[in-house]
Amino acid sequence: MKRTFLLFLHLSIAGIFILTACGSKSTATSVPPVVNLQPTETPQPTNTVIPTSTFGIGSTRISEKDGATLVYVPAGEFAMGSTDLDSLASSDEKPQHPVTLDAFWIDQTEVTNAMYAKCVNAGNCKPPINMDHFINTGYANHPVVSVDWSQASAYCSWSERRLPTEAEWEKAARGTDGRIYPWGNESPSNAFLNYNDAVKDTTAVGQYPNGKSPYGTYDMAGNVWEWTNDWYSETYYQSSSASNPLGPTSSTYQVFRGGSWNNNGYFVRSANRGWVEPTSTGYFIGFRCAQSMTTAAITPTNSETAQITATAILNVVINTPTYSQPMIDVGGVVNCRKGPSQNYERVTQLVPNEPVKIVGFLPPNYWLVSTVEGECWVAAELATPSVNFSAVPTVTAPPTPQGGAPQAPTFPKKDGWTWFCDGSGNTEVTLNWNDNADRETGYRVYRNGDLIMELPANTTSYNENIAYPGEQGLTYTVEAFNEVGASSGSTEALFC
Repeated sequence: MKRTFLLFLHLSIAGIFILTACGSKSTATSVPPVVNLQPTETPQPTNTVIPTSTFGIGSTRISEKDGATLVYVPAGEFAMGSTDLDSLASSDEKPQHPVTLDAFWIDQTEVTNAMYAKCVNAGNCKPPINMDHFINTGYANHPVVSVDWSQASAYCSWSERRLPTEAEWEKAARGTDGRIYPWGNESPSNAFLNYNDAVKDTTAVGQYPNGKSPYGTYDMAGNVWEWTNDWYSETYYQSSSASNPLGPTSSTYQVFRGGSWNNNGYFVRSANRGWVEPTSTGYFIGFRCAQSMTTAAITPTNSETAQITATAILNVVINTPTYSQPMIDVGGVVNCRKGPSQNYERVTQLVPNEPVKIVGFLPPNYWLVSTVEGECWVAAELATPSVNFSAVPTVTAPPTPQGGAPQAPTFPKKDGWTWFCDGSGNTEVTLNWNDNADRETGYRVYRNGDLIMELPANTTSYNENIAYPGEQGLTYTVEAFNEVGASSGSTEALFC
């Protein structure tokens, strides 16, 4: 049976569910960083083909985009996966098979909060889902966490790199001699890595030089799991390409590698394959980027390993608009409430391109903003802050209200819903309703009295295609609900 680490964290879930090796997380004091708002000139990269003969093991380069140090991994073959002699190996690590890769570059460390802030400030990345580490200057040189696969991919694209393939990640971690861990075959210990809940949190990158890989990469075991570009399949190794494999064409899960600060020695083996939904986030997941030999221009260095420092969040390039006050904007219509959850009454709705002033932040993921209708709260994942949010104070939440069930939604008189019967027994139905509820947890949709869908708060539409011959009518009911109860709902009927 596959023994892998599963982590599923959705935006509506306050906790993180870990199926193994789970420890408690220490709480850090959130101290916003000081951000220098003086813009700097953006370098204009040019595409350059770098001759591979110029580089060897120990060669490093510096990214002009984010200051990351990249290490060189030569072209050639390595043994990927595990053999039957490894008693810890899972079935998805077998068979061990030879893989040949082109030369590539990979980040020497995991992407840090300070690096990721540059992309956020440039307007190309969304802030982490939970931002208590991100806005705390004490974590500037810790790996950025609480970013899902798409956020990691967006950062690597902005930095003119990409997420590594699963094969690239494994070769960079273990080299070509088949070692079990980046440092060799010696059992894990706190001298090599941050693992087994010893620190109970992330550590700054590069703090374990004894745990370096043969190519000079840090923290490829422990600290945080790292996203790769590959979809996951348990049987992929049975048919994968022997040259530059790219993973399955599709799957439900994305591969991440390396284990994290709260995992035991089983999960930090270089051949271990972790897999989660690409929308998963948590304090356990980060990433590093890779780069092919045909890349944007990067300044080479001669040192074997560049010095790793906390690159304070300063002098970043700022895209317009900027404001004299810290502001947020939203990507769609968002309810702004009297407190930090759907249990509070709605004060107003925020709309795109009408920024509002930030007056406070409640870790890990709620902004307090000022509107014409009064102060109200909005979830951080639904809003994008301007660059100068660093001066925002930390605030506390108001008391949880004692209320009843939410108000029922209503179908508008026009375009409340539409349907199309194609004559072959198929019907497309679209429901649109008014979001009247103030304290809803979500909405439930019923067809002919049977529950068919549960939707999140603030939803105002539902669409489906069904097999429906049209001899008898269909009725749809939409109700709002929360932990107190549910509304009576609103019902409509159709006939083809």
